[in-house]
Amino acid sequence: MSGEKEIRNKVEKQVFQKNLQTLKLLVTAEEFRDAAKLIVEQIGVAQHQLQKGEIKLFDYGILVSELNLSLLKKFHLPIHFRPALSNYLQTGEIKKSLVPDRNYFFKYRPSPLKLNRELKPLERVWEIHLITYTKLTTEELKAALRDLSREQNRYFPKTKLYKRIKVRKNIDRELAIETSASLRQRPRLQENLGTYLSTIKKQMERGKFPKEEFEKIKKSHRHTIERVRKGYTANDISNETGVSTDSVKQTVKRLRIERQNRFEI
Repeated sequence: MSGEKEIRNKVEKQVFQKNLQTLKLLVTAEEFRDAAKLIVEQIGVAQHQLQKGEIKLFDYGILVSELNLSLLKKFHLPIHFRPALSNYLQTGEIKKSLVPDRNYFFKYRPSPLKLNRELKPLERVWEIHLITYTKLTTEELKAALRDLSREQNRYFPKTKLYKRIKVRKNIDRELAIETSASLRQRPRLQENLGTYLSTIKKQMERGKFPKEEFEKIKKSHRHTIERVRKGYTANDISNETGVSTDSVKQTVKRLRIERQNRFEI
């Protein structure tokens, strides 16, 4: 048995004993006996009406539930005592299996209906709610948080999104660098034909000027053609942003890896 399980069992045993003692003290109190007697009488009347068909089963259930709640309110008991208290009103005995051994529980949205062999949910759980019925002791709170950690590991995807993530100080700047990097183009040699040749080329592209004639004119005017190397590289991004070219490449790589870790893409 692990140390964590031993601690949990110890805490649950203490909580059970406290809650059991609370119920024993309550049911032996004269004030409770008087209040319980009246409620049992009211439930008996309702049962008689139900048997005679004077009220519906649904209405009977609501009445019994409200009567039980009235006792909880009157004696300042947490609501998870209701099953044990309701059973006591019916049998006059405290059923130990109904005495709470935890003062908290977990609620899931949606509640997982199917589990695999490792008791992992087969459908996505979006929310885990830690619900407490009363103020927890320090030991109970620690146990609740340990249980919450276990439930998170069990039901939530195991990605870095749920682990400690270092907050990025310049995420917007890094994303801007990444956007610029996506526009990178290898430098290529391009020709600047000038106004005269460009005009003739447009006419040729429209089918209004023979291609052979354009090539002859272009060859005769080759001294006017300016050849430039155009592109968009990490050096250009570096000049625009003030970071090194290595930083540009590292930023793109880091963001790609972080998305993979967070979103498993």
